[in-house]
Amino acid sequence: MGDAPRGDDEMEAVDERKELEADAAAAEPGVAPAITDYGLQDTDWATDAWRGLLDELIDLGLVTWKEVVVLALGQMNPPQVGTAVASSGGYKANFDSSSGESLMSAVMRWFYSEAGTCADCGSRLDLQADHVDPREQYDDPHEADRLDNLTLRCRRCNVIRRPSHVFGGLTHLSAEAALMWILLVIRPRTLVDFVRLCRLYGMTMADVRMQESWAMAVWLSRDERVAYQIDDNTGEYTIELWDDGAIMRRAGSDAPSEAQVLYAGVPGDATVSFVTRDDAGVHRLHEVPVAQLPFSMYDLGARPPSALAVIPTPPDRANAVMTPLRSLPPRGLELVGYTVRGPDQTARVEYTDERGRQRVFDGPASRGGRILRPAPASAVAVITV
Repeated sequence: MGDAPRGDDEMEAVDERKELEADAAAAEPGVAPAITDYGLQDTDWATDAWRGLLDELIDLGLVTWKEVVVLALGQMNPPQVGTAVASSGGYKANFDSSSGESLMSAVMRWFYSEAGTCADCGSRLDLQADHVDPREQYDDPHEADRLDNLTLRCRRCNVIRRPSHVFGGLTHLSAEAALMWILLVIRPRTLVDFVRLCRLYGMTMADVRMQESWAMAVWLSRDERVAYQIDDNTGEYTIELWDDGAIMRRAGSDAPSEAQVLYAGVPGDATVSFVTRDDAGVHRLHEVPVAQLPFSMYDLGARPPSALAVIPTPPDRANAVMTPLRSLPPRGLELVGYTVRGPDQTARVEYTDERGRQRVFDGPASRGGRILRPAPASAVAVITV
């Protein structure tokens, strides 16, 4: 049996739904302004700040003075370049032995003539022999293997010059150091906030590296001396609206912030539903679980706490470009209306469309949003049902 004939109103509803679906498919999921500047306040730290952090790590029992000194001494030990260079086929082929000097002797003579510091940053730690002009500049890479084309660089400065590390040098600290600096100085309370901080800092590794580093937070949360606070999203939270449109949260024990309070006592399993309007006049219904909202109590240096309201995005490795961090809606957008719903509730939007008809639009929606079509002068109500 064929489908029953549809009336005009039903046909209009079908057409509108198709239009909405097409718009949603074509729309970018994050329409708020993107962030392209990276870094946190460690770039501005003076010696006293680093000394203070070391004193704190020692006072907490995380490291001892002996361990710090032993680590530094080990990093200062000159690299084993003699055998590494002298046994290399390229250096052997390019070495002129007509003077009677052995390649090993020439390598050590070059080695002793160096200043013993990184050619780029001046560090004496973890030095390695590196090419002055990289192999990639030669038709035959082995032509780069000459003693007069060698210098000393620290491991970090060596690595970031490689084509495989196209994003190297974007961060102030090495990745392994920055991961721990963020954990122990800023102390993110959730893994998702940790990933956000890492991306905001400029880290480009896969998320699994951050998940592995998060183990330190888990371990320290069980250490009474450190008492690292991990939030399990089972408490109640205050939902805040910041001047740039970011919606964030803080726990009940946190000090009040300068932001506007939207709701208090919101459980961690709730969802914030809201409608935004962008510069083009497009309305969207978004939903973000409270558990995914960033906390607002972190010290981000010169950045406002709302700078953490971002969608952590890894770089585009295929095209070797950094992917700008998109703001987590509604940051950077006009907030038209909002509500909070529980797990068994639905967000509903009521408005008048461009044809003068009353419309009811029920969620759910993603954080990127579902497009609505209210009339330009229409009121938009967001309620929970």
